[in-house]
Amino acid sequence: MRPIALLTLLVAATVAGRAELQLAREGVARSVIIVDPAATATEAFAARELPSHLRQITGAEFSVQTNTRAPRRAILVGGGNAARQTFAKVPFDALGPEELVIKTKGNRLLLAGGRPRGTLYAVSRFLQWQCGANWWTPWASRIPKQPDLRVGELDLREKPAFEYREPFWHPAFDADWSRQNGCNGNSSRLTPEKGGRISYKGFVHTFYPLVPPEKHFAGVMRKNGRAQAN
Repeated sequence: MRPIALLTLLVAATVAGRAELQLAREGVARSVIIVDPAATATEAFAARELPSHLRQITGAEFSVQTNTRAPRRAILVGGGNAARQTFAKVPFDALGPEELVIKTKGNRLLLAGGRPRGTLYAVSRFLQWQCGANWWTPWASRIPKQPDLRVGELDLREKPAFEYREPFWHPAFDADWSRQNGCNGNSSRLTPEKGGRISYKGFVHTFYPLVPPEKHFAGVMRKNGRAQAN
């Protein structure tokens, strides 16, 4: 066999081994979105958000089905039965509360994560990393137009480095901006449906309730009076 012919075969084999998953073609959806009947409110919300943004990007209408089995071409949102059957090697039960998994297998795409926020983050990260969406502020974003949307082979598992993430500037007080950009702090105004938020004991000016003087400085208060103790 001539060297050029051999090289052509090797390139073809490499390309075939990295076959792309086509989600939309000429503005027509090529996959259906699957969410489990037992999905949490946050996972169900993520499954509704995904087609809304995919429609803006591709112009295609992606249907959302509640099912425990995966069709031949599917985007599986959350770690339900269909996801567990298709992606048996993914340790769904071991995922952290905000850990996400983005993975492909044949004509199926998995967007899932731990509870409560992992699946929501998987959807947002997929739209950012693979589709090119960016939400800079609640009033300024970039949603690219791609009537033909393809993704290559994906195998990503990731979790935030910090438990609590709060930029504390005006856009971060918006719940949608917060969930889209992975913020979960006390001021994010996230409802349970949108993943909820982390709130420790108070936020600021917490010294008085954390160390109540009646308990820790009772003797000082009796001796000097409450005004001086405060």
